[in-house]
Amino acid sequence: MQLLRLAACTNRGQSATLDQKYDIENAISDLEFAGSIVNRVAMAENPMLNGKWHLVYASERETRSSPFFWAFRKALKGVQQPIAVLPAELAESIFAITDGLPFYNVGRASQTISGVGTASAQLESSIQVTIRIFDALLPQLDGFVTTTSDYTSIGASQAQLNVRTTQVKDSTLTQLPVVGEFVQGFKFPTSEALEQVKVGSSEVQLEHTYLSPTLRIARNDNGQVFVYTKDTSASDPFGGFDEEFGADLDEMPQTPLAPPSTLAATAAASVASASSASGQPLAELGLKGRDAFSGDDGPAWVEFPPFTEDVSPD
Repeated sequence: MQLLRLAACTNRGQSATLDQKYDIENAISDLEFAGSIVNRVAMAENPMLNGKWHLVYASERETRSSPFFWAFRKALKGVQQPIAVLPAELAESIFAITDGLPFYNVGRASQTISGVGTASAQLESSIQVTIRIFDALLPQLDGFVTTTSDYTSIGASQAQLNVRTTQVKDSTLTQLPVVGEFVQGFKFPTSEALEQVKVGSSEVQLEHTYLSPTLRIARNDNGQVFVYTKDTSASDPFGGFDEEFGADLDEMPQTPLAPPSTLAATAAASVASASSASGQPLAELGLKGRDAFSGDDGPAWVEFPPFTEDVSPD
């Protein structure tokens, strides 16, 4: 809970201060240490990984939670650029330029893992990107950059991702006359492009360092850490409460409700018994109205006189 609170109030870690980053790293380390003792055995093959996971914290820009950028960094590793004001590594300098663009925002970021435990496991990374220049003249561009990778476990907690394709889904670009036809359904052959730059660069590693039914912590081979929470809204919108409550209702004894005539007769017998025991008529017991009870088919009811304060010493 401490980790989730810190991640939420720091915009997934993007606006965290040095002290907040220190607290987040400590919380992550505590969870990883606990997970290494309890459930790190065969974590990379655990079917619990299957499902949709929402990014709640990233130690670098949220866009780099996608394996595409891990492979891109690997493909350009060692390639230097000459501009002194930018990072020496070409990949890092490109990231610095794109991160500094003033007109784009990163929205939802998620990973969907499927088929873990089978030979056809996959990891699909999806990041929402919105570009806004001047809304009064140009509509904002919005879409999800999606990268699909083959998932293969290679150790107790490690998995190898083979980056395959990248495409833009649910984009407003599809509404444009010419560009829309090109964007719709187009898949960029990421694997082939990366392999032409450097052989083996399309293969990156992912390490699971903590896993529970609702929380996952992962690190890439560059040491960056990402925290995800599992999306349970589709399969269990009430978190199991509705099933547990229903089970409790099933265990309760089901007593049929008596008909109104029986209820009225029972109430009348109770009042008559009270009158007989006290020796007072019904009127002196405080009952008023046309009848004490409305009838065989109506509910039993009683009218009481208005409250008056008794000021006598008794």
